[in-house]
Amino acid sequence: NTWFYNIYAAYRDVRAYNQVGDPYKMPTDSFSDLALAPFQWSVMKKPEVWGGVLGALTVGAGISYLAFAKDKESHLNLSPKPLFPLLAFPVGIGEESFFRGFLQPSLYESLTPWGSIAVSSLAFGAVHLVNGLAMEPEQRMRYYSAGIPFITSFGIYLGWLTYKNGSLKESVALHSW
Repeated sequence: NTWFYNIYAAYRDVRAYNQVGDPYKMPTDSFSDLALAPFQWSVMKKPEVWGGVLGALTVGAGISYLAFAKDKESHLNLSPKPLFPLLAFPVGIGEESFFRGFLQPSLYESLTPWGSIAVSSLAFGAVHLVNGLAMEPEQRMRYYSAGIPFITSFGIYLGWLTYKNGSLKESVALHSW
């Protein structure tokens, strides 16, 4: 996550130094901006952020229910490890910095805004394929068939948020929560 953020920060700083004059509004958020974003009212009060949190939870719960409806012993476990929820905050900063702060604007140099959002979101989904390796084979197939399309679609929404706002704060807040 540190590397991901640093790749974004270096790219952001070089673009600012070179005064790249393309129409893509490059995010200029600092690390502290991104670390505080999930806890700032000015970020969380935006309908596309709190609505995105509610929508992602609803869709995620629906996909989980449908994917695991046949399991007789399935149960909800919100925290497999005591500190697991705390890991979401640095992961949100790192992944959003890389995929929306570096990759998306880099791709925009050759593609349209929606093309850069689509390709960076496909890469975002592909990176999450490795998560399935820790699962049992049957769960892995469910994750690949339901979870990866959801993650990729979520990446499209996060990419749109970043493009719309010219900032990573909204996507980091949503990804973290």
